[in-house]
Amino acid sequence: MEMDEVLQLIKDKWAELSNSQFLDFKDFIEKSSWRPQGGKLECIGVYIIYEQRVPIYVGSAGKGNHVLKYRISDLFSYSPKSKNHFYHTLTKKLTIDYSKKKGKTTLEALDCIRRFYLEKCSFKYVQTDTIDQARMLEQVFILLLNHPKHNG
Repeated sequence: MEMDEVLQLIKDKWAELSNSQFLDFKDFIEKSSWRPQGGKLECIGVYIIYEQRVPIYVGSAGKGNHVLKYRISDLFSYSPKSKNHFYHTLTKKLTIDYSKKKGKTTLEALDCIRRFYLEKCSFKYVQTDTIDQARMLEQVFILLLNHPKHNG
């Protein structure tokens, strides 16, 4: 890509993001299993999580077959048998912080964080053609959104 093309992509995707609607997690997650609903968000892209319309996290998805629907569902995932337990950095951070502050077990804290996502958060996303575009836009959006509090 030439510099002009990169700048135009950034401008176009920023405008697309700005004009898009806020989406509710409950419309994309099966609450009984915390898995993604089929047929939705099956694309590469960058996403922004908002708390009360304030951006708190920017991420990207699209490496391999791990499209946006899986990355969004990763927010709700937990595997006590795996080494890392959490599939999403934001969930790990929020759960550990909440657990320490409130003296809750990891699972109790995780339940609170899941409710937080469902009740107080929303998200927006923009689709990209490649994971490289998504990763670039992730970094640009972090800068344009003034470093959301949970990035970094």
